[in-house]
Amino acid sequence: MWTSSVRVKMVKKGLYNKHSIDHPLLAGFNKYLYTDLGYKNSKQVVETVSRFLHYMDPTEPNLMFVRRVEKVREYFNILSDTKFSKWTVFNYSKSLKRFMKYIITSTDIRHNNPALFQDCESFMDVLYGIQSGMSKEVSMEVTAKKSEFGCGKEVLPKDCLAVLEAAFKDFQAVICKMQGPGAITGDCLTKNEQLLVLYYLEAVIMLKLVQRPGIVTHMTVEDWEGRSRIENGVCVAVKEHKVPLSHEQELWFNLYFNEVRPVMLQENHTDDDVAVDSFFVSSSGRSIYNPSNDLKRLHDKYSLPSVTCGDAQRAFEAAAQSLSEVERNVAAERNYMRGTSSDPFLALSVLDQLAGKTPQRSSKASCCETRVDEQTAYKTLEQFCPVTLEGPPPKRARRTELCGSEHERHCYDRWRSEQLKLREQHALEHFAGQQPSESKINRWMDKQGWTSNVPQAAVVLKQWKPVARLDLDIDSSFVKKIILSQRWKGLTVRPVPDKGDGVFTKRPFQIGEVVCEYHGELVSHEDAQQIHWC
Repeated sequence: MWTSSVRVKMVKKGLYNKHSIDHPLLAGFNKYLYTDLGYKNSKQVVETVSRFLHYMDPTEPNLMFVRRVEKVREYFNILSDTKFSKWTVFNYSKSLKRFMKYIITSTDIRHNNPALFQDCESFMDVLYGIQSGMSKEVSMEVTAKKSEFGCGKEVLPKDCLAVLEAAFKDFQAVICKMQGPGAITGDCLTKNEQLLVLYYLEAVIMLKLVQRPGIVTHMTVEDWEGRSRIENGVCVAVKEHKVPLSHEQELWFNLYFNEVRPVMLQENHTDDDVAVDSFFVSSSGRSIYNPSNDLKRLHDKYSLPSVTCGDAQRAFEAAAQSLSEVERNVAAERNYMRGTSSDPFLALSVLDQLAGKTPQRSSKASCCETRVDEQTAYKTLEQFCPVTLEGPPPKRARRTELCGSEHERHCYDRWRSEQLKLREQHALEHFAGQQPSESKINRWMDKQGWTSNVPQAAVVLKQWKPVARLDLDIDSSFVKKIILSQRWKGLTVRPVPDKGDGVFTKRPFQIGEVVCEYHGELVSHEDAQQIHWC
């Protein structure tokens, strides 16, 4: 479904074959990009160059291509014939240009091989000529995309959300597979289903929330795990921006984070620490290089005219001209959901209004009225169906009866979120004294009998802190258990010259964490130091 005809042609022509990026020539280029220039997605640029070098010489990477100008031109002509966009082919030439700059300015080629150095400098002129020929075609392609809706037709807010509406049924079907009775894990999804979840969530950020693509590329795991909970949902702080998500959207993002993202990361067989920290990762397990490409793939899948993030921003700003000055400023890109915004959900309600999704509201007060309704609905649900560790969530019929059909989904998501937090806290209390391992947490989770809404061991471990007090109850079950077992982890006994045996730590211990049981006279720190150095 996602396999494009372009990629099929690339494979058939051998243009996806590449040299190992561990080759010294390519490894040095990667280090130059990542360390010297700070390119976050350096490996993608290096792989583009490795494909080019393989086409020029399949045996090994070398610089002899600078003397084979005709074959270089042939390579770029083949790329164009495969129906790559002009912009993509232009980016290939930019990657090669960066490689040549690295060779000329950051290697010893000037001294080791002056003749080849001269050829490399001359080859830069060839690259400039190739790029000059592409520039006009790229400009024409960009202009054509801007008028893709035809005859100067204005892009409206509803056009921006059309792809989300078209994909929602398929997206919701995948989400349902990962929750409720009989839920499957992310590795049981097909590749196409995983990509659909990824592309849909990227589209939510860029088209529904009208955020720049940079939010997708810069959003980190730390940003997600540090999200703040507010009355209407959660707010994720990405650099200076606030990204508001409803409870339902938080559920989507959390399922992607816990189920889909780990599967994609397994496809990354490199030491890419940046990808591990990035919230959004590609199907190859690496950081998202260009979210706009993913947005276009989603439009192509549903045969819709492509709408970019820039189109969405302009459409919503133009539609906002009929609103009050306050709402107009909220929708404006210069103020939209930045860190200075006191109410990102007000901005979200204005955007919904512009898209025709909600009745018109002209003030913050009317937005608050909706919030009160949701809050009251949840309080009613909580009163009759309190959140517990073991209890299942209330059935849909019961939620509809208590909350109304308008708010039952919101209340369901919030109920599950509260139960998840309760279970996480229960796990943290169980392992209060000593830091557990992920496997130990997982074994304990299995014993609880929870079949859904189960906390992730990695999340519990990241939240774990010792009990921060030294007066542990000697009669507590935890203390009794570790005293009887005498399994003190993180310690070792080694001989100390002229002093006998000593106890040493093998890992860092946090303040308040139980180290071991001590038998003997209690001495002060000063006395201990004196004994140690005597």
